[in-house]
Amino acid sequence: MPNRLKVNLSFGGVTQLTKGGDVTGDLQARWLFGGIAQNLKAKVDAYLSAQHTTFKGYDDYNFDNPTLSFNTQTATVFEGKLDENGKAKVQPDIDVDKQAPGQLKANFMVKVFEPGGNFSIQGISMPYNVYDGYVGIKTPKGSDWSGMLFTNRDNEIDIADVDTKGVPFSGSRDVQVELYKIQWRWWWDESGNEFSNFTQDRYNKLIKTESVKLSNGRGKWNLHINNDDWGRYLILIKDPQTGHTTGKVLYIDWSNWAERLQQSNPTEAAMLSFTSNKTAYKVGEEATLTIPTSGNGRALISIENGSKVLQTAWVDTKKGQTQYTFKIDGTMAPNIFVNVTLLQRHAQTINDLPIRMYGVIPLQVDDPQTILKPVISMPDKIRPETQSAITVSEANGKEMTYTIAIVDEGLLDITNYKTPNPHEAFYARESLGVKSWDLFDYVIGAFGGGLERIVSIGGDGSNGMNHNVQVNRFKPVVKFLGPFRLNAGEKQTKRFTLPQYIGAVKVMVIAGHDGGYGFADKEVTVKKPLMILATLPRVLGPTEKIQLPITVFALEDKVKNVSVEVQSNAFSNLNGNNKKTVSFSKTGDQLVTFDLDVKDFVGVGKVKIIAKGAGETAAYDVELNVRNPNPPITKVIEKELKPGETWTTDYVPIGMSGTNRATLEVATIPPLNLTKRLDYLIEYPYGCVEQTTSSGFPQLYLSQLLDLTPRQIAEIDRNIKSTVSRLKNFQTTDGGLSYWPNESESDEWGTNYAGHFMLAAQGKGYSLPIGFIENWKKYQKMKALTWAPDSRSFYGADLTQAYRLYLLALAPLA
Repeated sequence: MPNRLKVNLSFGGVTQLTKGGDVTGDLQARWLFGGIAQNLKAKVDAYLSAQHTTFKGYDDYNFDNPTLSFNTQTATVFEGKLDENGKAKVQPDIDVDKQAPGQLKANFMVKVFEPGGNFSIQGISMPYNVYDGYVGIKTPKGSDWSGMLFTNRDNEIDIADVDTKGVPFSGSRDVQVELYKIQWRWWWDESGNEFSNFTQDRYNKLIKTESVKLSNGRGKWNLHINNDDWGRYLILIKDPQTGHTTGKVLYIDWSNWAERLQQSNPTEAAMLSFTSNKTAYKVGEEATLTIPTSGNGRALISIENGSKVLQTAWVDTKKGQTQYTFKIDGTMAPNIFVNVTLLQRHAQTINDLPIRMYGVIPLQVDDPQTILKPVISMPDKIRPETQSAITVSEANGKEMTYTIAIVDEGLLDITNYKTPNPHEAFYARESLGVKSWDLFDYVIGAFGGGLERIVSIGGDGSNGMNHNVQVNRFKPVVKFLGPFRLNAGEKQTKRFTLPQYIGAVKVMVIAGHDGGYGFADKEVTVKKPLMILATLPRVLGPTEKIQLPITVFALEDKVKNVSVEVQSNAFSNLNGNNKKTVSFSKTGDQLVTFDLDVKDFVGVGKVKIIAKGAGETAAYDVELNVRNPNPPITKVIEKELKPGETWTTDYVPIGMSGTNRATLEVATIPPLNLTKRLDYLIEYPYGCVEQTTSSGFPQLYLSQLLDLTPRQIAEIDRNIKSTVSRLKNFQTTDGGLSYWPNESESDEWGTNYAGHFMLAAQGKGYSLPIGFIENWKKYQKMKALTWAPDSRSFYGADLTQAYRLYLLALAPLA
């Protein structure tokens, strides 16, 4: 159900929360049309989960403990009532049951309940700090290819200690460093946290413990491993003052192992690193590349995007560095990749770099001409069931095609929906769509490196957490207008009428033209001086007793006395009990409750509530199901008559009036109670291939057992056609049928059973999907030819084969 309240939980502009901190949350709720939601019940639940801890300026540091895992934890941080202004204070101090690896994420779910019991929701997320600070570790870069560090040399480990905002702690403090040698894991842990059960044992050996003094949040620790001790290590660093621990896993090996690795994977030497003067450009600007080069060489510069090569150029290289400048144009938006292939002369001996090196960098490109700026002009407040107007223009007078969407804010707030930005979607960062190969390694006969081992670029940025229904219980307020064409410099006015509704809508305009895109939105209140909101159950049951709460809103001083009337086909006690009057001394809202008895019937209940006062009229219409929750009951009376005998019995209908019926079945054989079984068969729920087939198969022969009514004949015909159509969804690419729809593996017994039904249906004159029987026969013949007895089979493989051969004999030859 859409929200009817606008709920907002804020924490005074802070960007994160800390356990034990002095931050207090402000919870505020108002009706979507603007009225104060006074004295309503509210509840705020917090869901804590782990997240990656990062701080600005510490990109290469790890601030999380790899030996700890954290499962989602739930806590209620507020449960009470809002004050007369619709506000409440929320204390976000959450008790955490177990130690956290780092910073956590707090997801707050807010519920505010109306007097009638319905509630509106809102969710927000914020970082949550269990610790007052975090210690981080940064290890040397190591091998470019594997990140491996080397034995028999000093490896300098950087340590940082910061507060919750990423500011280094001033002064000096000591941290504890522990070094473990750990076992090598030859498998990949899909959980992403393979050390969550880390313990010190014979496989995880504590090598050393040291204390390191930090100055102003910075410090270093030297790691030196001998050749004989190569292997995998875990470093843990703990700040005793904050209680936080961080760590990192390293692999350390001989340096000559890295040399051998480079000989078999010579990517490091073949990689070319070059730069541009900026990382982002606007159309019309010039980009300058700086490429480290030797003299008398050649460089192939290729500018590519997500689908093709845009430009190429050969450049003579200079000693030291070579610069290349090119102009940014509109075809390069939203981003390009600049690829440089550097070739040295074959006979040069000045350096030992490969003859061919390769590098690639991405560049962002922004084209202002592709941005449209629609402008919405309309009142901030409109009335329902009254014609309203919206005027659309473009801020710079550009031509555009646009559509208008008007949607209930209560629907959008459920998922915190934001107006789509088409420009961001169509001009999102694209991945490199050009594949590059060369033959240099095979032609020049000298060390050229492996190109395919270097080029690995991703980064597509296009993304930047019942058949029983008879009535539409909640009719959404959603209107779409357009598309419309707006000429350059033009303004257009479009008219619309909202249905019976009070609250707020968001008016959204999405525009596009000739590669340009834009959007605009505006929140508009929908209200009038007298309004009502009612809360009813989703369904009703016969003879139930309910309370119908109705909230009456008087938003202008002229509204003093309001009469409320309930009209409905669903309640039996409305005579003399369907009208009440409520008085207002000032603007606000009051609750009116009706005690109602549901009639003894099933079907669609229609409820209409009308409020009148001060010349204003407000109405609220609801349709809902009245259904009997009890299962159907069947009572069978049997009597065997001898020749010439007469039998008389009293018949008293069972169940509710309008839902019961009686059937007389006469037969010269013992009764089969076919009528009851027919109803069950027709209503049998579809499911797997056996259930689906079992529902349709017997219905092929019902007419031979019973005298069917025209309605039953039509219903059975529809069911058989539906079964035939549904079984097509079970057929796999090899021609067999899977056990469940749209699976890839065929089931031999299901293929037999369903195929038998399809052959029988075809014999009764039903049309089968094109190619179904041909593919089915192909699968059956293949299985029949490859079948062999198997004493290990306990599932009747020989019977399956016999059934298969029988069906192939039944199948038409053509």
